[in-house]
Amino acid sequence: MKRTITALVPLLMAGAMTLASAQTPDQRANITTGFAGTSCLNWTQARANHQSAFMEYFALGFVSGANVARYWDDKIDIMKGTYEAALFGWIDNYCRSNPLESFPHAADHLVIELKARAQHQ
Repeated sequence: MKRTITALVPLLMAGAMTLASAQTPDQRANITTGFAGTSCLNWTQARANHQSAFMEYFALGFVSGANVARYWDDKIDIMKGTYEAALFGWIDNYCRSNPLESFPHAADHLVIELKARAQHQ
């Protein structure tokens, strides 16, 4: 069951990110499905208590979906050479600095950061 959900999340997120590409980061983070009412503080607490698996799956799906959409548009792989631990570490740092931000907003800012890095490679 987890594998099926994990496999579907990137596809669903790719569709959402394609539709959201013309919106601001705040608008995109508000159209996500799941964790919309979850704060960065919730992420930080869940990570500290080793109860963040579903949030981690969401983050991976969100970033993977954005990567697929980006690749379809201009053949740039924003996740090239990036590992899960690095993605989670980035969100950890962002959420510690911005505990009142929404968790999907943090994931969206991660995508923005990855896109900027990919464009400079």
